[in-house]
Amino acid sequence: MSPAVYIVSKLLTKEYCRQRHSDPKRLFPKVLFEAENVRRKMKKTIDYGGSANKMALNMDMAAAVFGLYNATGKRLGAKELFAVIGGMLPRSIPVITPFLKKHFGIFAFLIRKGMKAAGKDVVRHRAKGEWRDAWSVYVEPKGKDESVRIVLTGCPIVKFAAENGYTKLMPALCGSDYLTSELMGARLIRPYTIAQGHKTCPYTYVPSGKKRG
Repeated sequence: MSPAVYIVSKLLTKEYCRQRHSDPKRLFPKVLFEAENVRRKMKKTIDYGGSANKMALNMDMAAAVFGLYNATGKRLGAKELFAVIGGMLPRSIPVITPFLKKHFGIFAFLIRKGMKAAGKDVVRHRAKGEWRDAWSVYVEPKGKDESVRIVLTGCPIVKFAAENGYTKLMPALCGSDYLTSELMGARLIRPYTIAQGHKTCPYTYVPSGKKRG
């Protein structure tokens, strides 16, 4: 069992039930069962590198979201799921985030370093014929301003969603990136996404309140 899928599934279930005044103890086992089934299918059908990929947490979160959708009868829409994710995220983000809110430079350093490492891993594995469905990552060199610019090409979540009937839920997952950024004191500027039919997802992070991209 994936610890990340377990934790996110539990938090999503609690928030879903809180919004609907129902009992999470009854729903959680079903959500976890469905989420784990989704995760196993992801690993079998999408070549993204599994837990070895530094960006695998995104796949685990998607598995939990799709698990909640399945467990609740596939009746939830993207707006409803976005509301659940939005209520859940403040309780799932690490305690370091209040510090990052006050120090955008540290946030920028960490995300640049992490994304560069993730991108190098993909290049190395692709050379071996592996990780064909993983995100390709380009991190723009540090400029004079504080912004961080990253371009992702290819998205295993979009691929899995398209092949398994979850495409309509992608706005909720893509939208969660904005919420996560806000919690860490950054503003995300992203004019379009792969889920919308584009070839790339261009991310620009700036300090909260800053309008330039």
